[in-house]
Amino acid sequence: MELLTVFSRTDKTNVDEELAKLSANFLNALAAGVTIVGSVSSIVNALLATSERQPAWVVLLLSSVCFAGGLALHLCARSILRKEFGS
Repeated sequence: MELLTVFSRTDKTNVDEELAKLSANFLNALAAGVTIVGSVSSIVNALLATSERQPAWVVLLLSSVCFAGGLALHLCARSILRKEFGS
């Protein structure tokens, strides 16, 4: 309840800025997770797999898709901040 009293109704822009920062931070963390889990883990698995291995093109395709997805999420986070703060 204390957080609600910090921001009065006239400080709506401060609340909007903080919400934009939190949203962008969430998307950026999600982007990092997608990139790391999808790209790095599939490459490491392909290198260290002792059982049935995936073809190299499958590993590269999955890594590329995850990297592109992470990049898209990161760019969405940047666009949220640019929309809120300009430039």
